[in-house]
Amino acid sequence: MPTMTVSTSAILDKAQIVRFINGATNALSQAAKVPKEHVHIHLNHGQIMTWGGRLGGEDGAPHTAQIRILCLQDLAKEVKLAIITGVLESLPGVPKASTQFYFEGCNDDQIAIDGLLLPDLIARD
Repeated sequence: MPTMTVSTSAILDKAQIVRFINGATNALSQAAKVPKEHVHIHLNHGQIMTWGGRLGGEDGAPHTAQIRILCLQDLAKEVKLAIITGVLESLPGVPKASTQFYFEGCNDDQIAIDGLLLPDLIARD
């Protein structure tokens, strides 16, 4: 169940958002070997962000993005690189040189859906 939070200074239109969500969902689903229905994405675009002390997308500075990926399983280096590549290919207007990824793992009992901790939800369903 990968969850991805993306914050970017780039302002995306509806079509770009849909393409990004679809591309990133496919990349996470394939790399983490989970159904698309288990991928959750939170996109914050048009954010005030800096990269190296410069405002992203202002005064000639490139846009920037910070991407946090939370997974229940530890991801091998190859899986992380596949996710990075797929997400970067999908994210418009932000150069990879000003995009930071952060991978974080957690236990299944640290996530709740439908008011139940994940192990209890799985047992119920």
